[in-house]
Amino acid sequence: MSNHQRFQQFVTTDVHEIDILCTYELMQAGIEANKLPECIRSDTADVRTIVFGELHHWTFKRAWKFWIAEGPGLPPAYSNALHEKIGQECRVNGDCTCPSPTKQYGNFASGYYHVDTQEALNELAKMLNRCAVGADANDNLGGN
Repeated sequence: MSNHQRFQQFVTTDVHEIDILCTYELMQAGIEANKLPECIRSDTADVRTIVFGELHHWTFKRAWKFWIAEGPGLPPAYSNALHEKIGQECRVNGDCTCPSPTKQYGNFASGYYHVDTQEALNELAKMLNRCAVGADANDNLGGN
């Protein structure tokens, strides 16, 4: 599905359909989907959802054309391996020029990404899982 088709799904007045779509995207990546109370839903948000994701102390919030992933930081070995695999779709600091994590942070961890595609969301979740257990950053990147 193209990005245009994917994001057209959010052009609906049924907020519960939007919640279902956001939950589905998170679940596809293996990220725990949670809901805020209904009274928190905003009519002015990019995407009118109360669904957000959590994985290893990272949060995932839906924006119009991407997920915002924010957490304690992905160490350089992991963030650089992720960047090599899918850095044009999983952008450090949301930077549209897609510089490497090393260029942006040197030897410090990257803790903020804009994630443009489902594949990139899946890869970020896999890398966070790898980092959480201390697995090598390059082991089976892109595999199950």
